[in-house]
Amino acid sequence: MISINFKSIFLGFLAGPFVAGIVSMANNYLAVSLVPVIFTSLSAGINWINGYFLISNFLINAAFSLLGGYVAGRVAKQDEYLYAVAVAILGVSATIGLSMLTAQKFNLPFMQLSHVFKLLLTTIPYAMLGAYLSHAKNIKEDIN
Repeated sequence: MISINFKSIFLGFLAGPFVAGIVSMANNYLAVSLVPVIFTSLSAGINWINGYFLISNFLINAAFSLLGGYVAGRVAKQDEYLYAVAVAILGVSATIGLSMLTAQKFNLPFMQLSHVFKLLLTTIPYAMLGAYLSHAKNIKEDIN
């Protein structure tokens, strides 16, 4: 019989994708509010903010995906990689769902398919890296 540790998935999601969403929203708000202060030209500000969003959201997503995978693996103590992928997929699903809600509410275009692929390409590998680190820590504790 397969037993699923929902606690590890929930805690991994809270530590990773959930916090990443909050930090990304704060980061995006800060960046948008700084554009009129820093740039006199609107086009220069738009070019800067596009690059800033891309780099900062990638770094935030990578760091918190790694943390979510690590927490899920540490709590589960077995099948760390499975739980890390579950946390990553749950995070990507939540991002897509929130993007759909935001697009409908503010009449914005829905997240492009290329953004979904970028999200998958960053979230799952970094969550797996977090699982690898937690697996190594779990083995070290088992030996002692």
